[in-house]
Amino acid sequence: MNRYSIGGIVLFSMTLCCAAAAQTPSDSPPPQTPAAPPPAAPKGLQPIPKGPIGDIDQLFLDSYLSRRSAVIKLTSPFIVVSGSNLILHHNDIVEPPVHVIPDLYHALKDIAHVPFAIYLQLIPAAETGADLTDDQLKEMKLFQNKIDAAKDILATGGYTPKELERAKQILDASESIVVNTLQAKKVEKSNLAAFAKAMGPLMLSNAWDAGCAQIKGTHAQVMVWKNQMSKEEWNRLIVVNVARHQARYRNAATQYFHWLIGDKAPAWNYPGESMRVIFAETLGKGPDGKDEHAPDEMGTILVDADASNAFFGKPWRLSEDILSDGATACIKELPTTDRIHP
Repeated sequence: MNRYSIGGIVLFSMTLCCAAAAQTPSDSPPPQTPAAPPPAAPKGLQPIPKGPIGDIDQLFLDSYLSRRSAVIKLTSPFIVVSGSNLILHHNDIVEPPVHVIPDLYHALKDIAHVPFAIYLQLIPAAETGADLTDDQLKEMKLFQNKIDAAKDILATGGYTPKELERAKQILDASESIVVNTLQAKKVEKSNLAAFAKAMGPLMLSNAWDAGCAQIKGTHAQVMVWKNQMSKEEWNRLIVVNVARHQARYRNAATQYFHWLIGDKAPAWNYPGESMRVIFAETLGKGPDGKDEHAPDEMGTILVDADASNAFFGKPWRLSEDILSDGATACIKELPTTDRIHP
């Protein structure tokens, strides 16, 4: 399992074993009516082979799934972290999802994505030194129009004065390289590298503020639920952090719930995770609605490593949650008494 990327989905493949169809000799008796196929294994599990061994395996699978269902039913309370939402499972009741990530988080993230997107569009031409194609020039013109529109509404984004000034810096620099590229119809690799290097610190500052905003929103809602639980329930609370990508080092939500719960784990465990803070990684649906596959994850890892090196001078920086520094700083400011049930 590869855990080194910001935007990826867990990279693994499962080998499915399929028995070859048996050939019937010409002198064999007429074929019997085929037996009913074995029950399909739940998604993600290997198929059950035919025959007595398969029957035993089916008994194991049925027993395991039955026991798992019973354990889930007996486990309360637990919180599921899903994207911008928290979902509380408490006494057989699944509470409606609560949106805890504030709009400011997304506004900061979106501005930081502008230079990232420009880099992704221009790096192929920069590496070859070729002139941009007509389609690439149209894309750059679209970037220019979108940046101009974004600059017009910056004041409505809810930024602090410092964040607003930073957003203007990012958009001005982004527009500048787009305009220069449109005029020259090409981009020098050294110029693109200088642009990325200059944008890196500003992007990290936006990520810092976004990470802190995530922690504050999450903590506020968890404290509401804490007041609805008994001391015994609070002391056995479990959290499942769900994501379509693999766990990133110092994931913001994992950091927060590790601080909150303080559960111990072996030294080899992934930092912050334990029996009570669980990261659930899974392949999901892509932007086109289709299932994503291992090659998509491989491509994500390679793209992220290149961009991470360009913007931050470290190929592994996007292997760590980009929000990690702000999350860490904000968690340190939370009252330690909030971890204890009154």
